Amino acid sequence: MFIIILTILLGIGTSLAIYFLTPLSQSPWFLFLLLVMIPLLSALYFGLYLVYILIVSLFVKKEKEREKPSNWALWTLRHGAPALSFYSLVNLKATGFEKLSDDKKVMIVSNHLSNFDQICLIGALKQQNTIFISKHGNFHIPACGGLITLAGYIPLSRDDAFQAARAIRKASNYLKNNEYNIGICPEGTRSKDHELHDFHAGSFKIAVWGESDIAVVGIQNTWCIAKRWPFRITTVYIDLIEVIPYEDIKGKNTTEISDYVHKKIEDYLLENKNRDYRYKHK
Repeated sequence: MFIIILTILLGIGTSLAIYFLTPLSQSPWFLFLLLVMIPLLSALYFGLYLVYILIVSLFVKKEKEREKPSNWALWTLRHGAPALSFYSLVNLKATGFEKLSDDKKVMIVSNHLSNFDQICLIGALKQQNTIFISKHGNFHIPACGGLITLAGYIPLSRDDAFQAARAIRKASNYLKNNEYNIGICPEGTRSKDHELHDFHAGSFKIAVWGESDIAVVGIQNTWCIAKRWPFRITTVYIDLIEVIPYEDIKGKNTTEISDYVHKKIEDYLLENKNRDYRYKHK
């Protein structure tokens, strides 16, 4: 929220400065112009903030994995992600996250529809520091790649079994040491048809090795944010369906855990089908 408030205040301040310092104040249309300038200038300031992140990102060695996440990068994600959602005209409706405590870190599992999933999920988690496991390609996206590298996001390669095992071990250690939440989409890639696909059961070794609870999260409508912007608001639903205690998964194999979580999210999406833009807004 900090960045949203800051950019809006800067937009208002600049608009008022133009009012007092230019002849526009004499125009009968100035009130209308003022109402137009405030959101435009606020968005401009946020754009400048993104340029700043891009410049910082240019100096980040993305091929080098961080041993310790940068507090600056985590702070920027916590405040920048909600601002990006705000300026992308996202109406975020998040429920159930009061079940999570910052004193106990968890593995967060969700379906995967869009690159906006993590952005909106960070907004739903509010001030909780969460490190996501992400595919290698995301670390080379301009601005975003450098930022998530600094934030300690963990790259996962499906083609390198050794690297994948090392990534899972690193994530599980974060949980075992109660340092950060770990977020992952076990489908492994975005769903192009917006349906829920099979999970990679090995992902759940993170919770087993990390002796962690699992927060099961369902996400709807992130896939159409880019298609609807900038003319329409998109309502995104992110619901924490269930927190599965570690005691309930202890002793179970990862396939059993994966099937249970998959069924939970599948049922959630079916029960809330009426909120999906594929069906509700043709």
